[in-house]
This record gives sequence, structure tokens and C-alpha cells, in this order.
Amino acid sequence: MPYDKKTRQEIENALDLELIRQQVEHEALDFQAYSAFVIDTLAKLCAPIRDEQVKELRNITDIVSLFREIFQVIDVMKLDMANFTIQQMRPYIMQHSVEYEKQRFTEFLKAQAEHGVDGLLCTKEWIRRTYDQVLNGAANNVTPSLLVVESYLELLRWPDGYGYPETLMMDKSRLLDLRDRIQLLITTASVLAITYNCVGIAIHGLQHLRETLTQGILQILEHSEEENLADVLISIGEQISKDVNEALVTHGFSPLEPPAAANMKGQIGKLSDDENVIRKLIAARLYDFIKGMILTPRALTSPVKLPSGLSAVQGEVIRCTGRFLRITGHNRAVFGEYYANIIDEIMSKRSSDSFAEPSDS
Repeated sequence: MPYDKKTRQEIENALDLELIRQQVEHEALDFQAYSAFVIDTLAKLCAPIRDEQVKELRNITDIVSLFREIFQVIDVMKLDMANFTIQQMRPYIMQHSVEYEKQRFTEFLKAQAEHGVDGLLCTKEWIRRTYDQVLNGAANNVTPSLLVVESYLELLRWPDGYGYPETLMMDKSRLLDLRDRIQLLITTASVLAITYNCVGIAIHGLQHLRETLTQGILQILEHSEEENLADVLISIGEQISKDVNEALVTHGFSPLEPPAAANMKGQIGKLSDDENVIRKLIAARLYDFIKGMILTPRALTSPVKLPSGLSAVQGEVIRCTGRFLRITGHNRAVFGEYYANIIDEIMSKRSSDSFAEPSDS
């Protein structure tokens, strides 16, 4: 409101503090008139989402309660204005942030070069390693854009022993947290896939059971981060068997036969192997979903259809994907030129090497 001089003048004229003080001293203060003016003013200034809240003020007759509610509405409107200002300024803030980070990273590379160090060594290794993996996957057309996306996806399955890309060091902790969370979701979805496949149609459609199983798996995994996954999966298998049998009996079915229960727990226990078929399938679907969101950005707030097997963890997947897109989007804006140069160098070298290879004839 600092720029709305007319409204500001109207408020100052109506709420003349000296006049109000005199009215109070002579017990002539008209609370209703002042409250009506304040409410009318709030109605003109508030965001549409606050209209109902302001409207309800007119129904309050107790003076103390009314002014308490008025101050609460004003506090909320201050937050609305702050959020609006941030939203309006966000593009400018982001642009300045990108330029600032570019400048600082250029200075970093220059300082490294003066000491004979390649400041992009780990970044080059990261992209080169991803390029080799994509080629080994029989990709027919590896474009620079696709290679950047695949490189970002590698961060979600990053081995602890590898040097982290210099261009992502500022976001390393957040990305590693996301990696761990994604792996946890893959494990959860894989356990559920095995459970429903082993138990069969008897538990399909039991939404409460699905929620119970999902939350139970997540809680065990979240509180067992330092333990060996194979040992944790044994505990999860036991809990799943217990919950499933209780649900079966509650809905008039017989509990799992011991061989069937043992088979289910055995399959769950094998999920600690990264090469497990079920785990690889669920992981591939999740990575493909995130990849699609990067290649074809769209609002995650609108209904999003997840691949089969991930519906039980949909909320978590969408939240993690949103965080990942924000980090990688900003990173690409800052370091995209470096990635383009590295990729061009890699592809040119590979083309040159292929051309130089002697033929069999």
C-alpha cells in the first residue's frame, strides 16, 4: 500500500489518532463506525481468497472479539502481500542468482586452473560415464539434451564412492537426501507389488490395508537407515505377513498358508539385491516418470498419472519429483553452457575415434 496514496490518505483521515483519543476521553467513541470503516477497507484491499473471512467479521457483535479477529485478518493479509511480492520478484531474483552463481563458478575455475587443477574433472567423468551407459543401453540417438537428463537421473542412484560433480556441490546434500528417499520409495513399492501378487485378489480394493502396509513399510525403513537392508526386509516381511493375515481374517478369508507366507517373505527378502527383477522394474518405471517430467514439464499440482505399481506412494513421488525438478532446473540454467561444451567434446572425440577405427576388410 505504500504506493496507493489515495487509499492511505483516506485511512489516515478516517483513523485520526488525536480525534480518537479525544473521543475516548469524552466517552464518545463510536466503535461500530470505526469497525465498519476498517472492515470495508479490508474488503477492498484483501485477496479474493480472504473475502469470506472478511465477510464473517460483519457478524461479530462483541467489540473485543471483533477487533481481535480484525487484527488476525490483517496479519494474514500481510503474509498475502509478502507472498505476492516474492512471487512478482521471483523471476528477477532467480535471474540475478543465476548470473551470480555463474560469475562465482568462473572465478572458482580460474583459481583451480592457476594451480593446475581441472575444476570440472568430476563433472566430466559424470557426464562421460552416463554417455557410456546410454550407449550400452542401445540408444540409437543420443542428443545433448537427453544426455543431460540422463546424467541428472544418475544422481538418484549415485554410488557413495564416486567424486561428486563440481557443478552440483552446492546441492549435494539435498540431492543425496532425495536419492535416499527415492530408493526408499522404490523398496516400498516393490514390497507392495510382491505382497499383492502373492496374496491375490482377496486383498485388492482394501484401501485401509494398503495404507496400513505402506505406512508400516515406510516407518520401518525410515527408522532403520543405518541397518543392513537385507535384515530390515526380514522385519518388513514379518510385519507384512501379520498385517495381511489380520485383514484376511477380518474380511472372512483364511489366513495365508505357511508355505505361501514363507514364499512371500522370501521374495521380499531378495529385494536387497539391486538386480532383483521386481526392484529393477519398479525403479525403471519411477525413473521413466521423472525423466518424462524433466523432458515435458507440466504442473505437478494438476492430476498426474503415475506408472503401475507406484500409486501407493504417489504423494511422496510427486513431492520428490517436484524438489528434483526445481534443483536440476536451476542447475541447468547456471551450468548449461558447461554441460554443452563437455558433451560436444565427448561426442566429437567418440566420433573421431569411431572414424579412426580400421575396418575389417
